[in-house]
Amino acid sequence: LKLRWILIPLIFAFISLIINRYISGEISEQNKKDMETLKEKLESTKSSLDSSIIEQDSLKEKNKGLKAQQDSINKELSLTKEKLADRTITKGQEEKFISFLKDKPKGRVSFLYLVNNDESVSFTKKLEKLLIKAGFEIEGASPGYLEYFNWMGEPHGIEILYNDKSLPKIASDLKESFELIGIPCPVVGASREMYAKTWAIFVGRK
Repeated sequence: LKLRWILIPLIFAFISLIINRYISGEISEQNKKDMETLKEKLESTKSSLDSSIIEQDSLKEKNKGLKAQQDSINKELSLTKEKLADRTITKGQEEKFISFLKDKPKGRVSFLYLVNNDESVSFTKKLEKLLIKAGFEIEGASPGYLEYFNWMGEPHGIEILYNDKSLPKIASDLKESFELIGIPCPVVGASREMYAKTWAIFVGRK
């Protein structure tokens, strides 16, 4: 009888141990399945994020390309606008020009312009005003002549045209003063048959 009372708790303990191990095994299997499911979800999420990052990078590259195109278009428009705009003399250029010629000898200056170019005529008038402020006398402006175009081609910018043995000091100073304010001013020789005066400033097209 005593042995039975000893065996019964042992049997129940053994059965409980077996049940606990079974339950633990079931739980472990379930945890394993849950972990696998969670892992799959995480991998799917990571894949989605990677795809999103790739799409964002692609959009960034496209935006860079579009911005580069827009910048190129804006630059071309700016250059076109600059080409079409009339030439001007800024206040800073005027002050520098007058200051350079302040103590230089002055005299009379003649201008030539392109008769078929309104901008050339307009810029000639601006240059005449500038020289008057610098202390020069203006003999007046006259249209350029056909022989010059046949000989040199239609001029661009401004040129000093002369037919003497050497360039007069006044013309030399003006050349230097124009270049000082950023206006190229080459010197071009011409025969007296082409141009009767000693020298003049020829205002070509822009």
